[in-house]
Amino acid sequence: SANTKATPQQRTVSIQRIINKNVTSDIVQELVHHNEEIMDAVERTGVATNKRVVELTDCVKQLQRDLKEATNHSAQTMDDCFEGLTKCK
Repeated sequence: SANTKATPQQRTVSIQRIINKNVTSDIVQELVHHNEEIMDAVERTGVATNKRVVELTDCVKQLQRDLKEATNHSAQTMDDCFEGLTKCK
């Protein structure tokens, strides 16, 4: 039977390409930005007890988890990841 629908494996490869080109770099930039903000706050206060620092640290940890998930080829995770990014800002 000539089935033209993409197999789950082919779909996974396509998603992976999209992730590699676009989304991953966005998430990485976001992580870098948050990390810089954390470092600035730590330098200013001398301690990482500042509420914003704690929030950002949690946010970065979540983004890193999302990034790891995203590279495991899940389209759903990408949507969740973007939602996470908007909550962080």
